[in-house]
Amino acid sequence: MATRAPLLALALVSILGCEQPVEPATAELTEPDEVAAPPVAEPVVEPPSGTIEVPVPEGAGEGLAQAGQALGDAIRAGAAAEGDTPCEQAYAAATAMIQALQERTGQEGVGTIPPRDAYVSACNELPPAAQQCQVLGYALEHADECQPWRTDPRVLALRERLAPDPNR
Repeated sequence: MATRAPLLALALVSILGCEQPVEPATAELTEPDEVAAPPVAEPVVEPPSGTIEVPVPEGAGEGLAQAGQALGDAIRAGAAAEGDTPCEQAYAAATAMIQALQERTGQEGVGTIPPRDAYVSACNELPPAAQQCQVLGYALEHADECQPWRTDPRVLALRERLAPDPNR
């Protein structure tokens, strides 16, 4: 049946089209009031052809690999951190990550982490769902659920309040 459908459609068109002769449409030709400007063609931008060679310093890939390993170690350390409450666990994760990065890179880094009691107290002011999303391991496993909390004004205010003053 599926192979016959196009043939049936063609037969119907030919039969129906043959019953009445079609006369060409006649339209009155008039002069337009204004002549429209021809459309302006957009320039065609061709993508570059070929490959651009960029010299890569020897050992550059090695440094990137080391940085990736250090970051991986830091994330694992943060995800393994424990605490009695989500806010305590979030603070423990942050300090574990910093410590892992310092050990792996041998660098102190810049900035300071807020005092534990100040962080935990401020974090406890957040709604329970926002507190849970401050825990690194939870946030990684529940990225879609935690996404709105990343830009929530209450969370941003917490970060701003606890951020170190660059003028100190």
